[in-house]
Amino acid sequence: MVTLPKKVNRSLKIKGEMAAFALIIGFLGIYFSSAFVRLEVFGSISVIILSSIGVSILISKILKEGHKPASAVTKISFLAIIVALLTVPMVYPEELNWSNNNVGLPPTILNSGTQFNLSTNDWADSMQWVRENTPKDAVIASWWDYGYWISTLGERKTLADNATVLDWQIRKIAAMYMSTPDQAWQILTSDVETDVSSYYVTLPTDINQGTINSGDVYDLKQEKLDAFKYWKEDSSPEKIYDADKAEKYPTLFDYYESEVYVLPPVVTGLDADYIIINLAVEKLSEENILDLYLLSQKGGDETKSFWFMKIADLGVMDYYNPELSGYSGKFWNETLLGKLIPFTHILYVDPNNPEIQSEKYKRGYSSIYVKDIKFPTDGDGPFQLVYMSPSFELDAPGPMTGPIIYKINKEYNPNQ
Repeated sequence: MVTLPKKVNRSLKIKGEMAAFALIIGFLGIYFSSAFVRLEVFGSISVIILSSIGVSILISKILKEGHKPASAVTKISFLAIIVALLTVPMVYPEELNWSNNNVGLPPTILNSGTQFNLSTNDWADSMQWVRENTPKDAVIASWWDYGYWISTLGERKTLADNATVLDWQIRKIAAMYMSTPDQAWQILTSDVETDVSSYYVTLPTDINQGTINSGDVYDLKQEKLDAFKYWKEDSSPEKIYDADKAEKYPTLFDYYESEVYVLPPVVTGLDADYIIINLAVEKLSEENILDLYLLSQKGGDETKSFWFMKIADLGVMDYYNPELSGYSGKFWNETLLGKLIPFTHILYVDPNNPEIQSEKYKRGYSSIYVKDIKFPTDGDGPFQLVYMSPSFELDAPGPMTGPIIYKINKEYNPNQ
């Protein structure tokens, strides 16, 4: 039993320390890759190391002395295969390969994570504004894609970031965006100990699995009763129970509800101070009498709204037109995201002949927008525009991207 590892090491020509290192790296790569898809890059490190060791073993067996000699054809074929494996991905396919995969594409932050091939400082400038104009303890609400940019460049706390560890938090944010502005205001201004379940446009049906829909209707009261029953039957020493406090309540359930029960996080508030949306818009030719715009699903939050709806268990077709190229009146009139987007639909046009226009949706037609800020800086609504990326102020036609920042108006009265 003791000689087996030594025999393996001699045959593979790998020292014990190197073999142990390779195994550790391999197991770590498998663990990280399986635990979180965004950590698959660590799996590639393991693949590189282990494959290099494997190639070196093959080379030693085929080319080095001390082994059964291989024919010249075998040696040449082996080397040709290795060279082909390394070079073919660099030239084929011609349109997209290792050598040109990122040619012409700017770093993600420079095009705001959109599909536009342009570079701007909009996100860097906006995060500088956040650092200089918001309290240091301010909390920023946004989709998780921008979490790291806000926390590193803006130096402010976010509700969710690119780690996407808290899936129930992401669901809360998606449902908040798709709730009405007044409902979203209640969610964003309430703390994490307040029940705001009645304000979310939808709730998960399984409290313990915040992103899984079991098909049942979620009932907070029933969930509380189920939790009470489980607590009452619990006989473990870790059970929270204070007999002296319990005597002061009319029933055991009242004691449990006040002293023991903790609201599920998926029904509580988000407690934020600002909210950011990121858009990808295209301004049309200056020949038009008005400034006209296209929202063509180019990767901003106007595009990610599809996933907001899916994550919040909403019917996508209730908010989109049949081609998923534009939005319905319900999206623009009944969702916070629709109200935060500072553009309003005015008509549909035939992209092949802009002279042909329609006030009603027609298949193949493009939706045209004009700039329309629904929550102005000096307004008394639930949100107030405080920052708009410089790209959206440009006079020249072309793509426009970047963040738009709203302050959550804590003085707003939804009952007025």
